Amino acid sequence: MVTTAALHWPLSLVCGTLLTLLLFAALPWIRARQPERPVIFEVELQQWKTPVKTPPPKAVEKPPKPKRKSIPKPKQKPRLVKKPVLKKPHPKQVRQMEEPLEPAISKPVEPQSEPDEIPPEPDLTPVPLYKLSEPPRFLHQAQAVYPDSMRRLGREGVVVLRILIDKDGVVREVRVYKSAGEAFDQAAVSAIKQSRFNPAKAQGKPVVSSLQIPVRFRLQ
Repeated sequence: MVTTAALHWPLSLVCGTLLTLLLFAALPWIRARQPERPVIFEVELQQWKTPVKTPPPKAVEKPPKPKRKSIPKPKQKPRLVKKPVLKKPHPKQVRQMEEPLEPAISKPVEPQSEPDEIPPEPDLTPVPLYKLSEPPRFLHQAQAVYPDSMRRLGREGVVVLRILIDKDGVVREVRVYKSAGEAFDQAAVSAIKQSRFNPAKAQGKPVVSSLQIPVRFRLQ
């Protein structure tokens, strides 16, 4: 039979080898766990040189500015003043001076006439038709001249005019409300301007009024 002492030696050998293997296997893990050493920078200190005092630069003296020579002004020559020559008066002039002068007769000043005042322009605002008691009527109606150009062409037309009549029955303004052509329009406006009216009345008084009048041009 094998004794216990003989068994103890191989067991210890096996355990030792196992421990060494475990240590070798654990070395990388132990190294990884160790903190990294900080990097130390080595700086060599240089010896500072003692500053040498330099003397300040000497101020350079500026050369004196040259003095300007004053140019003497030319002396002005005194002007010769001519003495007036007194002429002896003529004997006729002496006699006229001795005679007494007649007093001048002052003419009466005519009073200036004041300028005539410009009369104010009449109010030409027409009264509405519903306020008129009497409408304007023809006092003298001028006949419109038929245009020759339209007669040759055989054309007819109707021109509607809007006129403004003052308190005296005079036509103050004529406007073409409905045109029938330039030739017809001119003939109608000319005829109405030559006409005269009885003014419209409101409450028995003549007033300014506005009226529309048709002027017909028909071939007979």
